[in-house]
Amino acid sequence: MSRVHTLVLRLRSEHLEARRGALKELRLLAKHDDDKRMVIFDAGAVGPLLKLLDPDPEDPEDPDQISQQEASATLLNLSLNHHIRGRILASSSGNAIESLVRTISHGSSSIAMENAAVALVNLVGKDEDMKAKVGSSVWSTMVAFRR
Repeated sequence: MSRVHTLVLRLRSEHLEARRGALKELRLLAKHDDDKRMVIFDAGAVGPLLKLLDPDPEDPEDPDQISQQEASATLLNLSLNHHIRGRILASSSGNAIESLVRTISHGSSSIAMENAAVALVNLVGKDEDMKAKVGSSVWSTMVAFRR
């Protein structure tokens, strides 16, 4: 099993520090290398990353601000690879947009909110139908970040 697959499995760990360590390492791997972004995507990281964006209403310790920041930054880094943008959206059955929009609106920190906003812009691009799906209230929130 590759190192990336091991890290993706650790994203599902019940141990907070194991998750955070995997998130940090995946974020750094995806930061500057399109090939590594593809490997991370192919290892199935998108689903667990999206899950870490959304707080668990049954868990009083959620949202974990650090995990949400790292997950949003990793998704932002993955969204930089134009070859997998459509695949990210398709693989998540629309959950990527919904999770990013929730993070933009209700994230645990401004860092997570900003990362989610940039990732969403990268994923949606110039597709007018996708922009309409996201909604005008989210776009206005994102414009506020730029100021």
